Amino acid sequence: MSPPLSSSPSLQPRPRLDSSTITGGNRAANASNATCVGLRILFHPDPQRVGEISPLFDFGEAAEVLVSRNAPVFRARTGQSTGSLASAHVSRQPIRIAHLGSETLLDSLEGSLFVGLNRLRGVLSVTREELMRGLALGLGEQVVLWLGPLTVDADRDHELVGSSVAMCRTRNDITQVADLDVSVLLRGESGVGKELVAAALHRQSRRSAGPYVAINMAAIPPSTAVAELFGHSRGAYTGASGHRSGYFGQADGGTLFMDEIGQTPNDVQPMLLRAIESGEVQGLGGTRARVDVRVVAATDSNLERAIEQGRFHFPLLRRFEYVIVVPPLRERKEDIGLLFLHFVRRELRLIGEAHRLSAPDTDRQPWIPAQLGLWLLAYDWPGNVRELRNLAKRYVIGNRGRDELVLDELVRSTLGCDASAAQTGANPTGPGPSPSTNPPGVRRGSRNLDALTDEQIVNAWREADYNRDDAAKLLGVGPTWLNERLAHCKGVRLAKQLSESEIRSAHENAGGDLHRAARALEVSHRALVLQIKKLELEL
Repeated sequence: MSPPLSSSPSLQPRPRLDSSTITGGNRAANASNATCVGLRILFHPDPQRVGEISPLFDFGEAAEVLVSRNAPVFRARTGQSTGSLASAHVSRQPIRIAHLGSETLLDSLEGSLFVGLNRLRGVLSVTREELMRGLALGLGEQVVLWLGPLTVDADRDHELVGSSVAMCRTRNDITQVADLDVSVLLRGESGVGKELVAAALHRQSRRSAGPYVAINMAAIPPSTAVAELFGHSRGAYTGASGHRSGYFGQADGGTLFMDEIGQTPNDVQPMLLRAIESGEVQGLGGTRARVDVRVVAATDSNLERAIEQGRFHFPLLRRFEYVIVVPPLRERKEDIGLLFLHFVRRELRLIGEAHRLSAPDTDRQPWIPAQLGLWLLAYDWPGNVRELRNLAKRYVIGNRGRDELVLDELVRSTLGCDASAAQTGANPTGPGPSPSTNPPGVRRGSRNLDALTDEQIVNAWREADYNRDDAAKLLGVGPTWLNERLAHCKGVRLAKQLSESEIRSAHENAGGDLHRAARALEVSHRALVLQIKKLELEL
């Protein structure tokens, strides 16, 4: 059984709710495709319940909702009612959610409620903007819910995991353009799943019976790009012993997915433009040929900046007739429960331990503990879905064959879990302080947040060699809170604020050593690397 989490910092109380201030009733929102406020099950002792939803109220109405072991009723995405949370570890004594229009009040009553990584005692005020971003609610130490915008989407899922508002928009974009013969550009950060969207576009297109060819332009040497894309004839260059059709030829009648389109060599871009516009290709040493190919491209680069720098041709960018922006994971955190479960289930099947995800006895801890879920939700996921997938794989492998759950040091370090909570027993989340992030609605409430001065933060930042996690441990705060504080701390300049000239100068003075350059600039090495990539600097 999971130990009590009372060592986590508490949210600051305010007076109890007076039911006379609530003008609405316990009225669920209309289950239409309109966005409302609702609850989503992110982690539950029974993994089959993950992803279930309970619409609560419209944004424009005043309403009061009680949440407990016995209420409200949830339902599957198909619309079928699945009942209440029904977990023995969730109190029958409800928590109260009162929506007043401009603010929403959460009242823990006598129940056990965590908002993010902090235990709530009393009442928490949440602004409309904070509610729109969503909040993670931990109940009974075994259930995690998400409170926020809810889109009841009955459309096809296109084999994409997640049902957040952001993912619903992406699915709508796929539906809008999939059956049209237009070129599509997918934009989004590295690791968000652009290749999965490309595959979905192909499956839903009229070309689905044709070939689907995926290539990465960053992996193709500039010297062979023409031959790789458009083919070559025998003897076209040294080593060309026969005819090759190239990727466009291989994709004839189907879809060609070109990842990292921004890495296309400059002299190849006009040929690529002609191929997309007219379907005409010309390989090395060969004659012109026509192909019937739909091009779907993807990039995490700033193509507009690349155009300004002469590295990408504006006509080629303009040729993509439809753009889909794939959201980063930090903008769809309500999907983390389903995604993590999806990856864990897949890895468990591979090692023959799928039984791990069967509903546990009431006296046993779930194989994916609620505290781990809260840590997953508190993390910013710079590597997006790919990083979540890799962490899920490590979690499964690290617990292979074990009767008692553990979190290895890399997983703890990634999520910012306090090292003092390390356990060798049944609880990977064992007793000890949780990271003390500053959740929505809290205005400087915990012991560390009030006491720390800018000077103390700067000193810890330097002592930790500009490593966020190490500095957070020195200060006794959570990495997420430290990130927010650093952005407004006097004496600290973040890597994302550095200009191209500053980075080049520091890099040159450091003899080309990025670690030394980061120290000289007083930023983290990782953040400097990300800024260099964002500015597309070639050092």
